Amino acid sequence: MIPSSHISIFSQNCPVDHSGTALQISGWKCDEASQAPIVCLHDIGESAAIYRGAIELLALNGISAFGFDMRGHGRGRPGAISAGSIRTLQRDLLQVVALVKHQESGLAPVLLVNGLSAVLALRLALTYPKLVSGLVLVDPPHPAATAVSRLRRGATRFLAEVVPDVELPAKVLSAKRILKPHIAASMAPAAARELVDSVASIPDQLAKLSGFSIRCLVISSNPATENLWRGELESRTGRVDECEVVGSPVGTGSLPVHVISDWLRQ
Repeated sequence: MIPSSHISIFSQNCPVDHSGTALQISGWKCDEASQAPIVCLHDIGESAAIYRGAIELLALNGISAFGFDMRGHGRGRPGAISAGSIRTLQRDLLQVVALVKHQESGLAPVLLVNGLSAVLALRLALTYPKLVSGLVLVDPPHPAATAVSRLRRGATRFLAEVVPDVELPAKVLSAKRILKPHIAASMAPAAARELVDSVASIPDQLAKLSGFSIRCLVISSNPATENLWRGELESRTGRVDECEVVGSPVGTGSLPVHVISDWLRQ
């Protein structure tokens, strides 16, 4: 731990499109940081506010850390999730990561990602590998743990073609099973289809990270899912040093900072 006098509050608006939309990035800068900074990405349907304590604790451990509310998230009810908005979240993340990298003297950040937002982080890392130095995925959905029937998956694909942006009851769409209840109600079929396909491709995307020398840590709070990820990654990559899986309790609004700090210093 470093003295609290050696960290300072950071807050800055980040323009993310040409229409004037900006996202507020908040966090703590460490004056003596020797590690890559961390950008925290909350789960879809959540808010960065619940990770404020963890962000400050990371800074006290000598790691500059930042968070932001994704577009449509934060105060009040999240906006409807469509396929278009998922792509927008992806572009927003690119702008935020680029700004943090600039602020931190060119050090590419590590993305600390919760839940389903792993889909966004993996896409960014594989598309722009020079902007990301590592990934920490907290409870990412595993395809086997979120499996749905072939009939339900087929219904989701059909509705995505016929009524892509119409909000439907939660029980209709297969993607509802991998979303928190308060966000599932605003899921459109096209977005549901994209998320179902994206979750299924997460293992393949993790395997590709080694080709870009991007380290990855998967933290699972569920022992059964932890074993699924261990078996998956060992069979696909054969390189445990590139992508590590650990089990650790993860509570609402809390992150295993000690596990993350130790892994970053390896």
